[in-house]
Amino acid sequence: AAEMQAKVENVEIVNSAIESEHERAGGVCGDATYAAFNNVSFQGTVYTTYVTKEAKSGGFIGQAADGSSFTNCSVDVVLVVKSNDAGGFVGKVIESATFTGCKVKAQVTSYAAAKNRVGGFIGWNSSLKTVLKDCHVLEGTTLTDKSGRVESNNGNYGGLIGFGDMDEAVLEITGCSAAADIDGGVSAYNSTFIGCVGY
Repeated sequence: AAEMQAKVENVEIVNSAIESEHERAGGVCGDATYAAFNNVSFQGTVYTTYVTKEAKSGGFIGQAADGSSFTNCSVDVVLVVKSNDAGGFVGKVIESATFTGCKVKAQVTSYAAAKNRVGGFIGWNSSLKTVLKDCHVLEGTTLTDKSGRVESNNGNYGGLIGFGDMDEAVLEITGCSAAADIDGGVSAYNSTFIGCVGY
């Protein structure tokens, strides 16, 4: 699969508005597998009205999957979601992905009333191996719960990662920072860095 890897390089997207009624919505890409992004930036809004369970919405990408990599990429996004799994950069990571030198400034507002997972960088990390190196959630980032959910419906808010779970998962974080202002409402787990990791 390595020989067939897609490459996206030196792309700047500005003043963009994305509206989606389905899952896997992102400013640059909905879903990536065996894809490499280098020096790609997005500035704009991502608005999803999908209300059934996991939408996987991100300022840059909805879902990052096996072998995807992101180097020197950046996001300046207003992200509004009505279902689970929202991240300033990526909604959900599965299998494996690497993020190096990426930056996020995001205003994330979630109306999801179920087991919401919201992060400044990653909403839901459910991969066997995720590597984050020199990635930063910048000042001015806000994560806000507007669900009106009851406490029993859970919820996870984290400045870097909202929720991390997976048996035998490997999560490597080096030289990263998060400066997010978080209002997780009655969410069970709120943190400036990772809302909940592991079970």
